[in-house]
Amino acid sequence: MDGMEIVRISERAWCADFAAEVAGAESRRSRPVDLAHAARSLGYSDAVPTKTGVTVFSDSPPDWEQILAMAAASPAESTAHRVEVHYDGPDLSEAAERLGLSVAELVRSHTAQSYECVAVGFQPGFAYLGDLPDMIGRLPRRASPRAHVPSGTVAIAGRQTAIYPGDSPGGWWLIGRTTWPVRDAETRIGHIAVGDTVQFSEISDPEARHPND
Repeated sequence: MDGMEIVRISERAWCADFAAEVAGAESRRSRPVDLAHAARSLGYSDAVPTKTGVTVFSDSPPDWEQILAMAAASPAESTAHRVEVHYDGPDLSEAAERLGLSVAELVRSHTAQSYECVAVGFQPGFAYLGDLPDMIGRLPRRASPRAHVPSGTVAIAGRQTAIYPGDSPGGWWLIGRTTWPVRDAETRIGHIAVGDTVQFSEISDPEARHPND
């Protein structure tokens, strides 16, 4: 199919990648999750969206034309989340300095747009959000990861940003913290799903009660 590369990656898994087709296009934001939703709606055993495509699990080759048509006709539902952040992270000043920015400029850039969840992994509820604006999306992971990053920490690395849903090690740049419940305390299921969007906003009180979405 034009603009789409299809690769069989196992006996029951086919990966469709359309990075070339959607590069710079507005449809890039929702196409992977729409395709996964469409494939599952059509009865395929499972489908997993990626940043630039989707992997479909099936006993026979998927009907990509049918999946594309279903995705266009019935896109996946998504949720827009608003997350308030107190920007006082231990890496905030150093990150700004390495980027050649003031702390205020880094914060303004981080809160200037919403971010799409392109994947969930690393730990339950850890949502990879992208893409960061060019002016702050240039930091590699820290050379020495921390052994402990507190739950609710907001961080950046490369072209992505994230909220740590639970205490864990981590090698991203820690720029702030939030009281927003990233995942359910009992089920450990994250509240941010692939295809959802997150808009960060700055607050001065780190203990402020977070409003509902």
